[in-house]
Amino acid sequence: MPTPGVINFDINLTNGGGLTRSLAYMASIKLANESSDKEFWVQLDTGSSDLWIQVDDLPVKGSYDKDPKLLNITHGQSLVTGNMSYASVTFAGFSIPQQFLLQANNSFNFGSQGVLGLGFDANSSLVGQYMADHDLDHKGSLTLITNIIDQNFAGSKGPGFVTLDVNRSPDVEASQMIFNDKNTTTIGGGTLTIGSVLPEYESAMDSAPHLSVPQRPSDSEDGSAFFDFWHVPLDGVVSGEQKHDVSADRVDGNPNMPTALIDSGSSLSFISKNMAQFIYSSIDNNYKVCRDELWLVPCTSMPDVSFTFGGQNIRIDPLALTDVVQFSQDSSDHFACVGTFRADDTPEAGTPYSYILGDPFLRSVYTRFDYGSATIDNDFTDPPAPFISFVSKVNGADDTIKADFTKTREQTLQFFADKKMTALQPNEVNCDSLAAYYV
Repeated sequence: MPTPGVINFDINLTNGGGLTRSLAYMASIKLANESSDKEFWVQLDTGSSDLWIQVDDLPVKGSYDKDPKLLNITHGQSLVTGNMSYASVTFAGFSIPQQFLLQANNSFNFGSQGVLGLGFDANSSLVGQYMADHDLDHKGSLTLITNIIDQNFAGSKGPGFVTLDVNRSPDVEASQMIFNDKNTTTIGGGTLTIGSVLPEYESAMDSAPHLSVPQRPSDSEDGSAFFDFWHVPLDGVVSGEQKHDVSADRVDGNPNMPTALIDSGSSLSFISKNMAQFIYSSIDNNYKVCRDELWLVPCTSMPDVSFTFGGQNIRIDPLALTDVVQFSQDSSDHFACVGTFRADDTPEAGTPYSYILGDPFLRSVYTRFDYGSATIDNDFTDPPAPFISFVSKVNGADDTIKADFTKTREQTLQFFADKKMTALQPNEVNCDSLAAYYV
């Protein structure tokens, strides 16, 4: 049995100007060739599948042997362009001597030197290009995480999965980002494991539901299907004694319950307008909606919201449901609280999921992403099939949770007040003042 990998990561907050801030889970990765090796910090992203790095003079072993050597990869709202290459890659104690990656030649200011996708091979632009060029023979072109699992955990060697534990960092730390001179600051951290569960969660994880990842039908005549995204069915959302019916949020053409993408690469969460209305109106009647996407609520009103997966209620950290943000209005500096679960009724064309649950959700759970049988040909008919499991981290008596929320939020509000800023209630905010915060 191989020694499972464990790696600690940082949570970096990058200030893009105004209110446009982004979070990234950052971990170390090492690239090497015959003469040198270098360490890089990359974003851990369960919403993508490719490995790309945007640094000059990468220690690569060689370039791709087919034309075109240039490839475009879509990452969020950006397009990454670069050269396909090979290098020896070490991550979390595992080494892959010949790993496929992209040397990005355009740069972005998002606080990292690249991205390590933790998704399935079928969603990888690099693997797709290789398969097209080599008549579907993609040995040696697998994603990094699949190579690690295939070489160390496949078959009888052990379980092929990763887990993600995100530390719950007080929001006062994030607020300080606005007032320092750095573009990027570290506001917390977490742990990623490969092939093992952290000891403190083992018992709870053993009894957690296995949430099956849906397969997507292919266009081939044989009726085959494949796995492309880490998304799972969402049963509903609960606030207090009320429950929101999610059935209306099905993706067109999908008769099943709507699914949520569990995305460590997203700073925010994106849900339907109906769900956002349900969540934030239940927090406090004194709310305001800007541009049908941004909900404002009183900063001291504590949410009590849970997402239900497989009959399991996952309570969301009350601090994670809103951000305290600063802005200028009428030539003065103010602050208010906006929702981190943003309204978006138009998922990207072709995506099979209805929602994206990013950092505001992941702070509240310990998550297992299980690749199942992890066969190279993407045939998961040999059980188990891929699944996700959650362990809730927001537990305890309501009074304790409320006391923690009140203490931390009051510290944050005092931080802003000490900066000679004035608190505004939702109905006092001019939506145009928050223009920089819209997605």
